[in-house]
Amino acid sequence: MTLSTVTTEIKAYFDQKDSMDAITAICKGQALYKALTALYEKANDEYLNAVDLKGIDDDEKRDTAETLFFLKEEMAKGLHTLIAIEEGEDDDVDDAWSFLAEIPDGLDDLVKGVAA
Repeated sequence: MTLSTVTTEIKAYFDQKDSMDAITAICKGQALYKALTALYEKANDEYLNAVDLKGIDDDEKRDTAETLFFLKEEMAKGLHTLIAIEEGEDDDVDDAWSFLAEIPDGLDDLVKGVAA
């Protein structure tokens, strides 16, 4: 998946949060987490290759990789909380979605940065 595709999918996921049951939210969220992880790994590899091959610390590539790492970690925290809710260990749904709330805007910023 491309960055813009993942951004669109995550926005749709977030927009549907009130109409999904916990199992659906967890399953869709796990698929999106995998997509974010793949994007992060690709961005990090591109950054590391630029440093290794050119000896240049590319700020833009580093910032992209760091942002994707942060967003995938927020996704993991949100999913962990959703799973705890489903298992009866937690009941704070707003807490789960608060971790996820930063992801659409963060991805939007990345898409705008890549397009600029």
